[in-house]
Amino acid sequence: NIHVFAYYINSADNVTADQESRKLGTETEYELDKNAFQKITSQLGEPDIDLFAFRKHSKCRRYFSWKPDPDSEVVNAFTIPWIDINFYAFPPFSLILRVLRKIQREEATGIVVIPHWPTQPWFPVFCELLVSDTVFLPPSKILLCSVDRKPHPLYKHLSLVAGVLSGKVCGDKMYQPK
Repeated sequence: NIHVFAYYINSADNVTADQESRKLGTETEYELDKNAFQKITSQLGEPDIDLFAFRKHSKCRRYFSWKPDPDSEVVNAFTIPWIDINFYAFPPFSLILRVLRKIQREEATGIVVIPHWPTQPWFPVFCELLVSDTVFLPPSKILLCSVDRKPHPLYKHLSLVAGVLSGKVCGDKMYQPK
């Protein structure tokens, strides 16, 4: 007989908790292994720009950062159009659906890496946008590491999948990836 109620507390009345909830610590920033990235680019092509990077783990010479970074071209990739960019995107897991919707809306094309989680609501959208075969990256202790080289907490079970996605309508024939 327990009842749970959710209440919104205005940020001005809850300053400390609000600030803490917006922080992204280094434990949320994971780098894809260089060999995994090379496998992706050898099969899917070489991108020009990394949309979700920071200086220490950018996979391309050019990159956009999520937070201010003196070497990034743009802070927050969602603020500019992706239509004419040959991009690579390995977004934070919480932003995957937002990335897929932007690709659809702008009819953009680029390489996207996501967890292989077929039960997630965004997974069918990923498959719908595929215009290439996929690159499957099985679980590995070194697949994703934090900036201090600690493996991702889900490393024993976390598989990734990469593919070229496009929001452009390709007529009435859909690509069927292997």
